[in-house]
Amino acid sequence: MKVKLGLAVLAAVLLALFVTGAPAWSMSPPNPPELCQDSWEHDDTMATASIYPMNGETQRHTLDDFTDEDWFSLQLVMGTTYTITTFSLTPNTDTVITLYNSSGQQVAENNDYRPWPELGSQIVYRPYATGTFYLKALDFYFRGGCRAYSINVREGWRYHHWLVFMGG
Repeated sequence: MKVKLGLAVLAAVLLALFVTGAPAWSMSPPNPPELCQDSWEHDDTMATASIYPMNGETQRHTLDDFTDEDWFSLQLVMGTTYTITTFSLTPNTDTVITLYNSSGQQVAENNDYRPWPELGSQIVYRPYATGTFYLKALDFYFRGGCRAYSINVREGWRYHHWLVFMGG
């Protein structure tokens, strides 16, 4: 009897993972609609990236549906270290951030820079050239349902991260 029950539980977890792309233990109702306000939409591609002010400002964004990506245009200066961090995530949000140079080549990526249950992301980056860089943020499990997060780009090395990516 215990074997059948164990197999039934395993089958339910695997089915939930297969159907949703998310672990069964993280499935919950989407966040309330009032959290889904994102004044930067339509920023779903590199071409429509919102311009991020390089003044240390924190912005609040949402990932509305399973295909939503948030793109940011960043003006970075050669030799300056930048820390890009997502934090204050709504429940069951798991951000992944990817940084691209002006040619569209990926130069850095991060998912979960702190131990679970903190699922924010962080990139520490020092460019070899001054110019426009693009940052993409998405939910690791592509769940949608109004997943909200805060994002901050600051000059300098923050949060005692141990890894600096360099490149152009």
